[in-house]
Amino acid sequence: MPFRYEEIIDSTADVIDTFGADTGGKVVGHFTQLVWANTSHIGCALSKDTGYTYLACNYGDGGNIIELPVYKRGTPCSECESGTKCHPIYSGLCGAAKLKPTLLLIVLVLI
Repeated sequence: MPFRYEEIIDSTADVIDTFGADTGGKVVGHFTQLVWANTSHIGCALSKDTGYTYLACNYGDGGNIIELPVYKRGTPCSECESGTKCHPIYSGLCGAAKLKPTLLLIVLVLI
Protein backbone atom coordinates (compact mmCIF):
# COMPACT_ATOMS: atom_id res chain seq x y z
CA MET A 1 0.00 0.00 0.00
CA PRO A 2 1.55 3.33 -0.99
CA PHE A 3 2.16 5.93 1.70
CA ARG A 4 -0.30 8.77 1.56
CA TYR A 5 1.00 12.15 2.70
CA GLU A 6 -2.60 13.28 3.04
CA GLU A 7 -2.93 10.98 6.06
CA ILE A 8 -0.40 13.09 7.95
CA ILE A 9 -1.56 16.44 6.60
CA ASP A 10 -5.22 15.76 7.40
CA SER A 11 -4.46 14.41 10.88
CA THR A 12 -5.22 16.92 13.59
CA ALA A 13 -5.39 16.85 17.36
CA ASP A 14 -9.12 16.09 17.28
CA VAL A 15 -8.15 12.55 16.26
CA ILE A 16 -6.99 12.04 19.85
CA ASP A 17 -10.44 12.84 21.22
CA THR A 18 -12.19 10.54 18.75
CA PHE A 19 -9.73 7.63 18.92
CA GLY A 20 -11.70 4.42 18.92
CA ALA A 21 -14.78 6.14 17.54
CA ASP A 22 -16.01 5.88 13.96
CA THR A 23 -13.48 7.83 11.89
CA GLY A 24 -15.56 7.85 8.73
CA GLY A 25 -13.11 5.60 6.93
CA LYS A 26 -10.08 7.80 7.64
CA VAL A 27 -6.87 6.03 8.59
CA VAL A 28 -5.57 7.52 11.84
CA GLY A 29 -3.41 4.72 13.22
CA HIS A 30 -0.03 6.25 12.41
CA PHE A 31 -0.97 9.61 13.91
CA THR A 32 -2.30 8.13 17.14
CA GLN A 33 0.75 5.87 17.52
CA LEU A 34 2.98 8.90 16.97
CA VAL A 35 1.31 10.85 19.81
CA TRP A 36 0.72 7.79 22.04
CA ALA A 37 1.85 8.64 25.59
CA ASN A 38 4.23 5.67 25.85
CA THR A 39 5.84 6.07 22.44
CA SER A 40 9.44 7.08 23.07
CA HIS A 41 11.25 5.79 19.97
CA ILE A 42 10.37 6.13 16.28
CA GLY A 43 12.39 4.83 13.35
CA CYS A 44 11.29 5.34 9.75
CA ALA A 45 12.53 4.41 6.28
CA LEU A 46 11.44 5.89 2.96
CA SER A 47 11.56 4.10 -0.39
CA LYS A 48 10.49 5.23 -3.87
CA ASP A 49 9.62 2.81 -6.64
CA THR A 50 7.76 3.20 -9.94
CA GLY A 51 5.72 6.26 -9.02
CA TYR A 52 5.01 5.18 -5.45
CA THR A 53 6.57 6.35 -2.23
CA TYR A 54 6.56 3.99 0.73
CA LEU A 55 7.17 4.96 4.32
CA ALA A 56 7.62 2.31 6.99
CA CYS A 57 7.85 3.26 10.65
CA ASN A 58 8.53 1.26 13.78
CA TYR A 59 7.29 2.65 17.09
CA GLY A 60 8.32 1.74 20.62
CA ASP A 61 6.91 1.20 23.09
CA GLY A 62 3.86 -0.26 21.43
CA GLY A 63 0.48 1.33 21.86
CA ASN A 64 -2.47 2.22 19.68
CA ILE A 65 -4.85 0.02 21.64
CA ILE A 66 -8.46 0.87 20.83
CA GLU A 67 -9.74 0.35 24.38
CA LEU A 68 -7.13 2.68 25.91
CA PRO A 69 -6.82 6.48 25.70
CA VAL A 70 -3.94 7.96 23.71
CA TYR A 71 -2.74 9.69 26.85
CA LYS A 72 -3.88 10.38 30.39
CA ARG A 73 -5.18 13.90 30.92
CA GLY A 74 -3.70 15.80 33.83
CA THR A 75 -1.14 18.33 34.93
CA PRO A 76 1.79 18.38 32.48
CA CYS A 77 4.87 16.50 33.72
CA SER A 78 3.13 15.50 36.95
CA GLU A 79 3.81 11.80 36.36
CA CYS A 80 7.23 11.75 34.70
CA GLU A 81 9.04 8.45 35.23
CA SER A 82 11.95 8.33 37.63
CA GLY A 83 15.03 9.85 36.02
CA THR A 84 13.04 12.02 33.62
CA LYS A 85 11.81 15.59 33.91
CA CYS A 86 9.79 18.19 32.03
CA HIS A 87 11.47 18.61 28.65
CA PRO A 88 13.04 22.07 28.14
CA ILE A 89 11.98 22.29 24.48
CA TYR A 90 8.77 20.22 24.24
CA SER A 91 6.72 22.02 26.87
CA GLY A 92 4.52 19.79 28.99
CA LEU A 93 6.21 16.54 27.95
CA CYS A 94 8.53 14.38 30.01
CA GLY A 95 12.01 14.18 28.54
CA ALA A 96 14.51 11.37 28.75
CA ALA A 97 17.08 12.38 31.32
CA LYS A 98 18.07 8.83 32.11
CA LEU A 99 20.59 6.81 30.16
CA LYS A 100 19.45 3.43 28.92
CA PRO A 101 22.23 0.83 28.74
CA THR A 102 23.30 -0.07 25.24
CA LEU A 103 25.63 -2.63 23.74
CA LEU A 104 28.21 0.11 23.22
CA LEU A 105 28.22 0.98 26.92
CA ILE A 106 28.56 -2.66 27.88
CA VAL A 107 31.51 -3.10 25.51
CA LEU A 108 33.24 -0.03 26.96
CA VAL A 109 32.85 -1.41 30.47
CA LEU A 110 34.42 -4.72 29.46
CA ILE A 111 37.47 -3.13 27.84
